[in-house]
Amino acid sequence: MRGQAVVFRMQGRPPGSLPRGLPPVPTTPPMTWTVMVAVRQWNRVKDSLTANPDDQLIIEGYPLMQGTTHVLLAQSCISMLQQRAQKQAQRAQTETTP
Repeated sequence: MRGQAVVFRMQGRPPGSLPRGLPPVPTTPPMTWTVMVAVRQWNRVKDSLTANPDDQLIIEGYPLMQGTTHVLLAQSCISMLQQRAQKQAQRAQTETTP
């Protein structure tokens, strides 16, 4: 039996700029993805998203096509605010370690 997942649709955003040597960003509308996140991962981010409307998700995963639908199977999911807090905690820990 497979576990449960949270499924939602998300529209990609064009990058600010791309590294030199890559073609320019296409002017076509951004892709819409169907994202699948395991409930366990979702439970770690949902409170931050609810409490902070400006918070954003950082999702890494495996992209695939199901028919004509772009699907992203999330391998990791964290909110931007949670990631910042983790980095600050790591910096504080390295600064206090002799």
